[in-house]
Amino acid sequence: MDTIPATVDAEYVTNAKGFYEHIASANAAPKSLWEAIGDEPGVKAALATLLNSIATSRTEGERYAPAVRLCNLISQAYALHSGHVVESHENASDVDDIVVFTNPWTQPTKGDYLGINTKADVISFVADYAKLRTALTGVAYCEAMYWQHGLSVGDLEAENEECNGQIMDYVVALKRYRPDLTEVHAFQAEKKSLYLCTLSPAGMWSSGALPVHELDGWIAHVLLAYRSHELRDRTVRCVDMERFVRWDLELGNRTLVLAPFEAGDVPGRNSWIAMEVDVPTSITAHDEDQVRKAFLELPPAGVVKVSWQGTRRLVREGQLLGEAHADGWIPGLVRTGDYHPGPRLSSTAASASNLPVIGSDSELVTAPVVSDIERQKTFLELRSIGQPLSRCTDPLHFIKVIYDAIETHLHLWEKGILHRDISWGNVMCNPIHTDGVDQRQVLERPCIARILGEDLKDPYCLLTDLDHAWRWKDLISETYEPRLHRTGTPLLISSELSSPCPIRLPARPGGVRTLRNAFKRLEEHVFFKEAFPDAEANNAFLSSLDIVVKFETERSFLTIVADEDSSAHATTNPHLRHLPRHDVESFYWILLWGLARGNPMGEVHDDRASIKELSIFAWRMINHTIGEDDSDVRQPYMEHLRQTLTAGVLHIRLKFYATMLHNIAVYLSIPWHLYEPYPENKSAVRIPALPLEHAHHAVRRIILMMFLEKDKPVPKFNVERPRPLLVGTETGLKQPSENTPATGRAGIKRFNPQRAQDIPAAKRVKEYFDREGRDEDREEERRPDEEALVDHPSCKSSGAYKKYRGTALPADIEHAV
Repeated sequence: MDTIPATVDAEYVTNAKGFYEHIASANAAPKSLWEAIGDEPGVKAALATLLNSIATSRTEGERYAPAVRLCNLISQAYALHSGHVVESHENASDVDDIVVFTNPWTQPTKGDYLGINTKADVISFVADYAKLRTALTGVAYCEAMYWQHGLSVGDLEAENEECNGQIMDYVVALKRYRPDLTEVHAFQAEKKSLYLCTLSPAGMWSSGALPVHELDGWIAHVLLAYRSHELRDRTVRCVDMERFVRWDLELGNRTLVLAPFEAGDVPGRNSWIAMEVDVPTSITAHDEDQVRKAFLELPPAGVVKVSWQGTRRLVREGQLLGEAHADGWIPGLVRTGDYHPGPRLSSTAASASNLPVIGSDSELVTAPVVSDIERQKTFLELRSIGQPLSRCTDPLHFIKVIYDAIETHLHLWEKGILHRDISWGNVMCNPIHTDGVDQRQVLERPCIARILGEDLKDPYCLLTDLDHAWRWKDLISETYEPRLHRTGTPLLISSELSSPCPIRLPARPGGVRTLRNAFKRLEEHVFFKEAFPDAEANNAFLSSLDIVVKFETERSFLTIVADEDSSAHATTNPHLRHLPRHDVESFYWILLWGLARGNPMGEVHDDRASIKELSIFAWRMINHTIGEDDSDVRQPYMEHLRQTLTAGVLHIRLKFYATMLHNIAVYLSIPWHLYEPYPENKSAVRIPALPLEHAHHAVRRIILMMFLEKDKPVPKFNVERPRPLLVGTETGLKQPSENTPATGRAGIKRFNPQRAQDIPAAKRVKEYFDREGRDEDREEERRPDEEALVDHPSCKSSGAYKKYRGTALPADIEHAV
C-alpha cells in the first residue's frame, strides 16, 4: 500500500468500530453489533480457512474463494444482527440492500463507456438476501460484472509479491463509475498484513498495516461498504438494462434519463458527464428499446454534469454561466438549464473514517484529517453540445472556430468573467443548442460568418467548462486569498504562467510596427468595420500600439549597449496573476497544435521532411509541464524571429498559415507586463488607453488579415486521423495514448452507451460528445494554484536571470515618454 498516495489514519478501524459498539445486536443482546459479528462461529471459521490458505497457497487465485466467503459471512452476520433480515420471516429471501461479495474469476469487470476492462480480485455489489445465501452455498457469482454495479473492491497479493498499486486502479475505476457514491472502500490482503483504504473526491486515506489474522479489519471493510451504500445519493441511480447504460437523475421537479459518456479522475472534481436522452419522464426501466431508439436517432436534449467543486470558490460554474447569460444568450458560450448544489464533503471532523453512521441525515462527510480540501457536489444541466476540434473539416473551418472562440471569450470577459482554462477540450466546433423552454434572446455579436458575409449567422464555436473561471472583481481583490491562482492545461498554458523562471523577451520593435501599420491600412475594409465598429476604440488601440513601438524601439537600442543584468533585457514576469492575454496565448497554442496536426486529404505530397520537426514539436508540447521547467520547452515556437521553425512543423500544403501564426507570436512576445494597466503594475509605465483585452483585438485582426489573402490553400482534413508522428530516441517521443489530445481523436471505448452492440449506430452521436480523452482532474492536479512560481527550485537560469527583472522600464525610456 505504500505505493498508493494515501494519508494513513491510525484511527481508521477504531472509529468505524466505535459506531457499531454503541448499537446492540438484534439477536444476541446485550452484545454490541460489532461484537456479535465477531463472535459468529462461521465468521471465525472462515477467517481460519483464509489464513490457512494464505499460509499454504503459492498463488493468489487460491485465496479468492476463502476471502469472498469470509466477507459474505460477515455481511450475513451484519444483516441478521442489525435486524435488517429476519430469517424466520417468509419474505426473508426478498429483502434487498444486502452486500454480496464475489470473485469474477476469469470475467473482467466490464468497462462500458469508459472502457476500463480490468478485473478486481474481489468485488461487492448489492442484491437481495437470496443471492447472498446462494453465494454462501459455494455457488460463485461469475456473470459479467459491470463497474456501475460495484460497491467495494479487494485485492489479494501472492506470496512474496510486493504491492504494485493495483488496488488504486480498482478503487479509482469504481468511483469514476459510481457518481451516486460519495466514498468507495477497498482492501488489500498480503501474507501478514491487511490494508483498508477509502477514496472520495477529497482524497484517499488508508488504515496502515493491520494484522491480517484479526477480524476487526475485515469487519470494518464490510460495514463501511454497507455504509457507503446507505449514504449514496439517491437522486442519481443506475437503471439496469441489458444493452444500454442508463442512469436516472432527479433534478428539481424533473426526472432525466441519462447516458453517461465521461468521468474525471479522483481525487479531484470527479466530474461525471452524461447526455440527456429525449424520452418521456414517465418511461419505465423496462422500456429499453424505446430509450435506445431515442438515444441513437434523436438529438440529445442536453448534457448533465455532476461534479465535486472546491468550496473555496466564491462562485461555481453554474452560477457564472447564469451571470454571463443573464441579459440573453452569449453566442458561442455553452448554455445552461437547471443548476443545483448538493451535499458537502468536509475536512472538519476528527479523522478520516469519522463519517456519519448509517441512517444519519447529515450532509457532511469527511476528508483526511491532514487535508484542507472541501468540496461540494453540484448538478449542472447544459443545453449546448458540440464536436471536438479534430472534427473541423479544413484549415479555414478550424481558424473560424478559434476566431469565434476568442470573440466569445472576450464577450465573457466583458461580463466580468475570465475563463482561465482555454484548452483543446474546452473549445468545440459545430455547436447545437437545445434551449428547451428557455427562449431568451441571443445577444448580437460580430461572429466570423457574419463578418465574412456567409449564410451562417451564428458562431462556429462552443466555449465550455467554466470550472476554473472567476469574476475579475474577485481576482483583483486583495481580500480574496485565491486571487493569485494560475490555471491551465500543461499542453496549452501561457508560458508566462507556466515557467517558474523569467523567459527572456528580446526587443523586436520592427515586428509590432509592421503589425500596427497593417492594422491601420486595413481598418477601412468592410471586414474590419463589421468586426470593429467602434472607431474611437480602434483609434485608442492603434495609439497605444504607437507608444509600445516607441518603447520597444528604445529598449532595442538599450539592449545593445546595456550590461547583461540591465533591466533593459526584459523577461516574462512569473509573479503575474492570470490575465486575459494569457488565455489568448492558449488560443495561439491551440491554433499551432491544430494546424500542425492537420492531415490534408486528397493529392499526396512528400511530407517526410517536416514529420521529424512535427514529432519533436509534439514531444515538446506533450512533455511540457507547469512549474518544473527552467523556462518553457515550447518557447522556440513563440519566438517571432523563428518563423521558419514554426513553418517547419506544418504540412507542406499548410505552410501558408505560418505567416498568421508568426504575426500572432510577434504580438504575444512583447513584454506586455511593462505596459498593461493591471492592478500590481504600479512601478511600470502604464498606457491607460491600452485595455486588458488588447490581445483579443490584435489576434482577431491578424486572423482577419489572413482571410483577406488570396489563393489560400483549403485542403480537406482527414478528421479520423491526424498527421502521424515519428516514435523513437531521435525525437524523444513515446507513442502517445489514443485517448490524449496528442492524437487529435479518442478511441471508441471512451464513449458510452452500448455494451457490446450498436457501435456503428452510436458513432454519429459520439461525435457530439467526444472530449478527446481529456482528463480534467489530472489536468487540475498539474495546475500550480497559488504557489509562487518564481521561487520554484527548478529555476536554474544562469547569471542575473536567476532574479526576475522587468517590473519597470529602464529609466531612459521612462524619461523619453
